[in-house]
Amino acid sequence: ALAADQIGPGIAGQVKALSFDPSDLTGNTIVAGGDNCGVYKTTDYGDSWVPWNDGLDAPGTNMAWYIDDLIVIKGSVAGSQVPKANQGTYAATHGGIYFRHSDFTEWQWQTDPVVDARYKYQGGSSDAHARTSECAVPFSCFAFDASTGKLYAGTGNGGLNQGDELWNDYYPESGSTDPQYSVWVLDLSQSSDQWRPLHRVGNIGAVRQMSMVDYGGSPRLF
Repeated sequence: ALAADQIGPGIAGQVKALSFDPSDLTGNTIVAGGDNCGVYKTTDYGDSWVPWNDGLDAPGTNMAWYIDDLIVIKGSVAGSQVPKANQGTYAATHGGIYFRHSDFTEWQWQTDPVVDARYKYQGGSSDAHARTSECAVPFSCFAFDASTGKLYAGTGNGGLNQGDELWNDYYPESGSTDPQYSVWVLDLSQSSDQWRPLHRVGNIGAVRQMSMVDYGGSPRLF
């Protein structure tokens, strides 16, 4: 039988996200994210990993250490639409969206609910895991349209606690005066780092995955 060798960072037993750095033509630079351990980075194709968490708040005080998706937008992947200032690594976390430019020494929080109330989590159920029903909106996945330079993000995450009750779920609220949105977009071709709500998808809860597909010559978001 074949033997398996552990080469990864061993992120709390669950690796949720993995993304290659397209600017490294050797393919040796990879970032990985998982539950409660944030982001790890390797520059030797996984032989060694180092924590890459500067700027993420300490575990237990911010859900940003729970990583659901990572995307590295640089070089040929970024295309001609994305200026250098917006090229880097984006993290979809249970505590919002974070960005780290190649020249940054720390992650930057792009969806701080104190800065913009639209980033405040107001739907679904609150619990000890989320700390409060008015924490930052949790984000779960990315899809990038290189032809327009637009980065899309899906919201939500959820599961069951020991009492078999839903925890940390994010649902758009149909009748709310301050509705929550399932899909958000950031135009990377512009200088602004403001994410804007794009679409409400009924009451389906978490958006688990998104893909940008060339449909008859036109990019479509699925």
